[in-house]
Amino acid sequence: AELCGVELDVAHEGIPFARAVTGQGGWEGRPWVISESFHVGGTESGRGEPADPAVLDLERDGVNVSIRTATHRYIYRLHDHDELYELGSDPYELSNLARSPEHRSRIDELRHIIATSLDSAVPAVAARIRSSSGERMATDSGGKGADSG
Repeated sequence: AELCGVELDVAHEGIPFARAVTGQGGWEGRPWVISESFHVGGTESGRGEPADPAVLDLERDGVNVSIRTATHRYIYRLHDHDELYELGSDPYELSNLARSPEHRSRIDELRHIIATSLDSAVPAVAARIRSSSGERMATDSGGKGADSG
């Protein structure tokens, strides 16, 4: 809206990045971006329909949260294994590093960022992410997310 000169009469969550795009400086954005999708009652919310977090059933519904930094992408799925990719050496995300113990601290760091960012919007999901820390090492051997080595 800021780039188009449009005034909004409603509050929006997030950090405007118009100054970063225009090169005007003064932008202190995050060094990461997070995306999330929720499968509420078997329907993915990514089609634009609002879903009240209060109706999210963590035993039934799905939660996918991804964080991307300059060097890594980490994916948390509520009912599946974690995924971690080193983007410089693996830009196509073929080698899942999440099952490797030497990457545990990186995963813990990224999970903390995700949980903190979800605290106000979806506190139950943030709590679940925190409580399952260290328990979700990937063990699969095929398909996307599998360790290729």
